[in-house]
Amino acid sequence: MKTKGVIAYGLAPYGGGTTTLYRVLARGLRDRGWRVCSVAVGAGAYESFDPQFGDDHSVMLAPDATGLTAQVKVFLEWVEQNQVNLVIPNTQANLLAAVPHLPSRVRCLTICHSVSRGSYLAATLFRERLSAVVAINRRQMEDLTGRWRLPAGLVRLIPHGIDLVGFSSQARSPEAGGPLRLMFLGRLDDLDKGVMLLPAILRKTEKLGVDCSCDILGSGPDEERLKRVMEASALRAAVRFAGQVPPQEVPARLASADIFLMPSRFEGFGLSLVEAMAAGCVPVATHFRGITDMIVADGVSGFLCPLGHTRAFAEKIAWLSRHRDRLGQMSAQARKRVGEAFSQERLAADYDALFTEILSRPPISHPVRPLGEAAFPRELRPTWRTLIPLPLKNIARRWLYRLGGRIP
Repeated sequence: MKTKGVIAYGLAPYGGGTTTLYRVLARGLRDRGWRVCSVAVGAGAYESFDPQFGDDHSVMLAPDATGLTAQVKVFLEWVEQNQVNLVIPNTQANLLAAVPHLPSRVRCLTICHSVSRGSYLAATLFRERLSAVVAINRRQMEDLTGRWRLPAGLVRLIPHGIDLVGFSSQARSPEAGGPLRLMFLGRLDDLDKGVMLLPAILRKTEKLGVDCSCDILGSGPDEERLKRVMEASALRAAVRFAGQVPPQEVPARLASADIFLMPSRFEGFGLSLVEAMAAGCVPVATHFRGITDMIVADGVSGFLCPLGHTRAFAEKIAWLSRHRDRLGQMSAQARKRVGEAFSQERLAADYDALFTEILSRPPISHPVRPLGEAAFPRELRPTWRTLIPLPLKNIARRWLYRLGGRIP
């Protein structure tokens, strides 16, 4: 098959959603004739680079380099040597810094991975140089063309997708009267994933008379704190910490659970949510307008709860425990929804069409900045927001979301 083009996807592989997207998207695009490589540069990227989450096309450049100019130089040389046609820098700061220095023939596209200020800034930097900005949910489409004032023709809505290979197509029939099997899968980080809400959810679920167990898959900065709080809670439910799970084991793990818990305080999309639904694991997740309600039909393929409302999570779990027939129906609806809207085939086809369109246009004419002017984008430097204590951030998020439906 003739190669349609070469794509550099900025990523230091790790156990997270951006890496999952790369693996799924790259495989689908390679089947359509694209050469796709994940690329990371410098000492900082090397510290987080985990080969088990990359693939044979993952590239780590200059792992000892610490200076920005040196990192940008190495990346530009690699782009020329490999005749790269399109660069997707993602949130790799040094690759974003390299954008103004790319030759005009190289197209540049950004993917907005979240609804945070930092994600919007990273996606809209050097907008005069961008061929497209990809929004992954409806909320971002509104924000990028509204508050961030991007031309509507520049922004494309392409929701994430997953590889359905490995996910069983057999119908789930939850055992009537048996213990419910709950599962959390994701980064153990309370700031975004709300993992410190899990103990309260389980306590309230027990008070409602539900017999259940809970498996917690993943690792992160709040892992030890969560273990201590779980132990101090003296829960009757068996709570098991499985640690980081290799990607190939995820489908089987999810298939072993009845309900997927996603008490996130913040989400850009929720690939683990889609994976759970593909496995027939019914989600009880936080409701984010234009994000999770784009994936889950509340009351049909799962339940959506107000941000931080642990009682609502417990009540939905209890309802599913009492109505096992509905649990089975929701499981089938969840699997159907993913197959229709969030498959690898749809994802790769959407990007294939976008990349083909971009490369068919004349290159964007712009002055290429000298390498000596390479600088870390000031827009991405830390602001006063980083000084706000985490408990205050969580309180602000909860109430601002409840009052206005927006995530600050």
